[in-house]
Amino acid sequence: MSGHTQGPWNATYRYSEPYGGGETRKIWVVVCSDWELPAPVSIAGDAWPEGSPGERKAKANAHLIAAAPDLLAALQDIVENHPDSDSLCGWCGRTKNGAGECDSDDCMGFQARTALAKAA
Repeated sequence: MSGHTQGPWNATYRYSEPYGGGETRKIWVVVCSDWELPAPVSIAGDAWPEGSPGERKAKANAHLIAAAPDLLAALQDIVENHPDSDSLCGWCGRTKNGAGECDSDDCMGFQARTALAKAA
């Protein structure tokens, strides 16, 4: 899972040029703070008037996206270092399938592995 831009990522904003009505709007972006000239890793939504519901949602999305490298590393560490046995899932205690993994969709271990696969 090393194909993504390495963190740390930070949520910040830029102001757009005034729209037809003359108002400047905020655009929330996620940047990699280790780059010499920070360039967006992601743009979280559209340009919104400051303080509007759309701008608040874009801000929340940008902060969630910026946390992604840290969340990914934490989840990888949890999955790799969780105690387990050969036959029983260390997360939920159920019997593992033939591939040696728990496939119960309400098991935290299964959910964690599914999330990691989605990020790959």
